[in-house]
Amino acid sequence: MIYEEMREKLRNSKCHPYLSLQSSCATLEKAVNIVTDKPLNCVIEIGTYQGLSTAILARLSDRVFTFDICHRNCEYVWDILGIRDRIQMFVSTREFIEYEINFYFRTDWVKQNTVVPFNFAFIDGDHTYEGIKADFELVKFTKRVLFHDYAIAPEVQAFCKEIGAKQVEDLNFAYWENREAT
Repeated sequence: MIYEEMREKLRNSKCHPYLSLQSSCATLEKAVNIVTDKPLNCVIEIGTYQGLSTAILARLSDRVFTFDICHRNCEYVWDILGIRDRIQMFVSTREFIEYEINFYFRTDWVKQNTVVPFNFAFIDGDHTYEGIKADFELVKFTKRVLFHDYAIAPEVQAFCKEIGAKQVEDLNFAYWENREAT
């Protein structure tokens, strides 16, 4: 199990206990394995926080592009885990994150014939209804979106129900897939 391997590496590195993998990382790995029957190529993550979910996603995919509104020195953890080269981190304002995804990824790369096969997104950013809706609009082109904090954040739950995202078993995640486009 990826979670157990990473947890042991962090424990052996004697990093601060605050940076050790949380149980939500184990359930993230489980949720991704439940909802996806296709390999994860490039993943977009909104809400990096400590970078622990990013690390799990990097082990489950080819590459992760993660976005957050503040920098928390996640590179330290990613270096310990040996996955830093698979992660591109963006830290900026909400408006610039929208610009990066909409212009850089979706417009500029197309003009340059650069194909990056984004096929999965993980949202764990702003937990307000408007925030989760805005994040979803940015990443729904991936056709598969996993939402965190479904069971504990009422506004996340309301938005997920509105778009037809379903809770993943009894976990704190909901999943949406555009089946018409797959």
